[in-house]
Amino acid sequence: MRLLKRILIVFSVLLVLILGTGIVISSIYEEDVKSYMLSKINERLNTRIDVKEINFSVLKKFPYASLEFNDVSADEVTKNEKKGTLFSAQSVYLQFNIIDIINKNYIIKKINVENGLLNIKIDKKGNNNYQVWKAVSDSSNHNFNLALSSLQFKNFTFYTLNEYKNLDFSIEAKTIDLTGNFSAVKYKLTTTADLFVNQFNEAGQSVLKNKSINVNTTFSVNQEENLYEIKEGELSIENLSFDLIGNLKETENGTNLNLKINANNIQIEDAFSLFPESEKKKLLTYKSKGVISFESTIIGELSTQHTPNIEADFEIKNGTITEVNSNISLSKINTKGSFSNGKGKKNNTTKLSLSEFNSVFGAGKISGNYTITNFTNPYIEFNSEANIDLNQARDFFKIDTLETAIGLLDINIKYSGYIKELNNIQAQDLQKLNAKGNAELKNADFKLVNHSVTFEQLNGAFQFNNNNIEIDSLNGKLNGNNFNVNGKFNNLLAFIFLQNEPLTVYGTIEASKLVLDELLLKDESATKDSIYTLSLPNNITFKCVTAIDTFTFRRFKATDVKGHLNLSNSVLSASNVSFKAMKGQISNANFVLNASELNRITMTSSAQIDDIDINQLFFEFENFGQEYFVQENIKGRATSTIQFASLWDSHLTLNKDLLYVLADLTIKNGELIDYKPILAMSKYIEVDELQHIKFSNLSTQIEIKNQLISIPKTFIRSSALDVDVAGTHSFDNKIDYQFRVLMSDVIWRKAKSKKKENTEFGYIEDDREGKMSLYLRMTGTVDDYKIGYDSKGVKEKWKQDLKEEKKTVKQLLNNEFGWFKKDSTINEPIDEKPKDSGLQIEWEEDEDAKTDDNKKEDRSTKKEDVEKNPKKKKGLGKLIDKIAQPDEEEFEEDGDF
Repeated sequence: MRLLKRILIVFSVLLVLILGTGIVISSIYEEDVKSYMLSKINERLNTRIDVKEINFSVLKKFPYASLEFNDVSADEVTKNEKKGTLFSAQSVYLQFNIIDIINKNYIIKKINVENGLLNIKIDKKGNNNYQVWKAVSDSSNHNFNLALSSLQFKNFTFYTLNEYKNLDFSIEAKTIDLTGNFSAVKYKLTTTADLFVNQFNEAGQSVLKNKSINVNTTFSVNQEENLYEIKEGELSIENLSFDLIGNLKETENGTNLNLKINANNIQIEDAFSLFPESEKKKLLTYKSKGVISFESTIIGELSTQHTPNIEADFEIKNGTITEVNSNISLSKINTKGSFSNGKGKKNNTTKLSLSEFNSVFGAGKISGNYTITNFTNPYIEFNSEANIDLNQARDFFKIDTLETAIGLLDINIKYSGYIKELNNIQAQDLQKLNAKGNAELKNADFKLVNHSVTFEQLNGAFQFNNNNIEIDSLNGKLNGNNFNVNGKFNNLLAFIFLQNEPLTVYGTIEASKLVLDELLLKDESATKDSIYTLSLPNNITFKCVTAIDTFTFRRFKATDVKGHLNLSNSVLSASNVSFKAMKGQISNANFVLNASELNRITMTSSAQIDDIDINQLFFEFENFGQEYFVQENIKGRATSTIQFASLWDSHLTLNKDLLYVLADLTIKNGELIDYKPILAMSKYIEVDELQHIKFSNLSTQIEIKNQLISIPKTFIRSSALDVDVAGTHSFDNKIDYQFRVLMSDVIWRKAKSKKKENTEFGYIEDDREGKMSLYLRMTGTVDDYKIGYDSKGVKEKWKQDLKEEKKTVKQLLNNEFGWFKKDSTINEPIDEKPKDSGLQIEWEEDEDAKTDDNKKEDRSTKKEDVEKNPKKKKGLGKLIDKIAQPDEEEFEEDGDF
């Protein structure tokens, strides 16, 4: 116990002495040390330095006396007027031997820097901002010197921006300890560092980020030769450990390196951890295992303007990469590889190679040799063989545009070409590709996400020829229907991988069935009443011979479709098209669809239509979008030569103002059923007969223009009557029809309907010796029409050699047939000079009834002679002589004759 007390007493006395001595020395020498050190530092510095406070202490870093600089900052060395901060620190300690201080030998033994930063900049010309030390010519003063045995940084950050090399980094040093006899010519230097890389970028790309690095090395230093030889070295990045050996030699321009870095049995998963964050995000759903071993060398000058040569050889054994969600693996990966930054020691001379690559993928395999040269503008070379299960490939490589991918792909390809970036491929790179090989697709099924199109049972053989692909034979089912394609695809790879790249196709297309509805609908949930969207690409050109067994669009159905299809600059054309449809034949059809303008699609076509079912025509074309004349109203067989032009928007909405159709139409064995304009003539013809009119032949020309259907004079020989019809019918159902009915048909059928046994004029089946014609006009709408006598029609069609006599028609018909008995106007005397009115009855003589010039002269007899010598006639002759016009108030409206 007494011994302990004595020890404590001695220790206390020593402590007091030391403290006392320290305080005394500090008070005596503080100002000398401060002034001397500041003068010497200022002599050697090439920039301005600011220090908030300077303290001298013998006790703070005991057994060394220390000169402490608080809140230190130094400006960068640059010619710019505005200078940034090169160096700053909360504390900088210069440590001295106490005896040296007493002897006024200010030799710095240790330097400690705490809580600071160093901001290094190198511009595009290689000029730096850290040349802070001046060259000292007078070396006679030995009172100030460096005899460092330790240099320590704590919580210190290094920032570097090297525009010359296009790199930047930020490294935080938790601790850096450099120990050795720095003043000796030859000495042993031990280095330990605990670092954290915030970021390390090259050419704007992240190389390393948020990674811990530990360094433990022992150098043999020779200051005469400025040589540092690594006797032992270990570098750790996260969980990866590397062995270091070699040497470094300082030169005027930088440091010459000759290093070897080796690693054995590194886990692939740990190697993936070094990937940049942007790349690691892509690998989050992948797990890996296996080992990598490599040997590398770094040889050459490391300076602001130069990079050493880096060479590495590596080997991967028994590696496995597994996609977590599907649990599908690329397994048994074995390969050898090499890396080099090339003679230029830059990205554009860098090369990465994989040789003897072998792996198992599901039930198949992937093997080959792969090389990437020039990381600035990558040039890829590989030859590869693969047997791939498409369903596993879709899940493993996350091809999310495919809802279904089933089948096998065998591929053997040799390939080379420039690809600037895999996510930024340029067209000119793909167009310069050198690709040779073949591929075979077996029993493949594909379906795009949210799309109604499905491909099934695809089998095909492909030949690769640079950027072009030839399809020897591709057959399968499109939405359940068989098809076969043969042809050549130019610039296919550029078209697939890049937007707006052109594609040219030459070939033949054969299909058992093509359903256009399904191809136009973008969403498989859409219905047949959906709005279609039509757009033709301006970057696809094809010339194809087409043969389709069955083609359908909505109700329309065509079979045995053949023709030539061409697409160029968003203009689709078809020539020499023929097909069977509507129980007939369409031939010599030509079609042009121009979608080159935004939201403006023009369609033009011409075709020869032979013997189609006109009822089926109206059904399949959905009554052409109108309701006034529908499939139930018409039957027969139609033959036509048609020309068509129209304008649509991208949703296939027709601009009716710009629709034009010209058709020469012949209908045989036709039937008109319950057609309102014909039923309106029921005042003349028995309704039962007009409800279902049959005719053997009808020939006409129909023109559609400005939303108006125009029908020229058309003769209909029907079961109900023979009638000439002409007129217009607008798209909003406004009508203007003109009818010419033989009076003999009117009289006979009316008489027959009045009393079947009425034979006042006898039963005459065809009264053609003298033709009487009744002209009628129908105006208004289909549902609200007006019918009356057409005086204009008579004036236009009246024969110049017709002998006229005007009488009141109503009274005449009343006298002959007893019609209009309730009309009070019929008892009024006949006016010798009747008013010009609506109803006209035309008398026409047959050509063979015309006689010589004397009869013509008789027909031109003056009216006065006729009045002086009237002839009395009976029956039909009397009727003809008494024909006259009604007054204007006798105009018939709304179907009430």
